Amino acid sequence: LRTEDRQEHVVAEELLKKALLLDPENVTALGCMAGMLENHEGEHDLAEELYEKAISISPQDATLLTNYAVFIRKMRSDQPKARQLMLRAFQLQPKHPWLKENAHKF
Repeated sequence: LRTEDRQEHVVAEELLKKALLLDPENVTALGCMAGMLENHEGEHDLAEELYEKAISISPQDATLLTNYAVFIRKMRSDQPKARQLMLRAFQLQPKHPWLKENAHKF
């Protein structure tokens, strides 16, 4: 990342931490933080924990399910679990653009 991108990343992460302190069940903040952490080496366990917490709060969120499926496929190499998550998301919202864009990967 370029220096200015890193600085924006640090600011975004700090804002997400503050949002989660104020509302630990904020699904948007949980999903965004998980998405940021999945790109940090050594933070995959925490990212997975945040995705699972967010999904337990909002199990009907197709975007969240899709993002978690992509994480599971890429970072955990668990194709069966990723496929199951994508199927669940597809059943909830079959015309979701993120699903259409990623379905071929599963």
